[in-house]
Amino acid sequence: MFLLSIALEKLTLHNLFPFIFEILFKPTLEVVNALKPILQVIANGYTLTCIHLRMGQNPSNPVDARFENRDLAPEDIIDFLNRTNLRKMQHTRLFVTSDSEQALSKIVSQFPNQTITISGPILHIDRPKNRNDTGRGVLK
Repeated sequence: MFLLSIALEKLTLHNLFPFIFEILFKPTLEVVNALKPILQVIANGYTLTCIHLRMGQNPSNPVDARFENRDLAPEDIIDFLNRTNLRKMQHTRLFVTSDSEQALSKIVSQFPNQTITISGPILHIDRPKNRNDTGRGVLK
């Protein structure tokens, strides 16, 4: 066991935190299975670039406000990715998620062969519309 191999005087928050975090937060089998294809991409030598684009007014959260000045955010992200030559980087995959299906589809349409997504809505598990969807929200 990890803790038995370290002298008591050498235990610090720096080396304890990852150990305790791993013990306390274990993903369910459903989450592990959803992550397998994404992790397999990385294992196959690809670089993973991740984008979580929050637009606001998520349908799963009735009190979610619309964020001002975000209408052009998908285009700004596409411009940035084009400037970094992502399209030419054959060993790069783009994981994209958003609370806006429209924003998500704009980015995916520009990089159809490089994007990875998890289907379904982003759900706010602290304010679910429907308690049955809570697990799916964690999965996304």
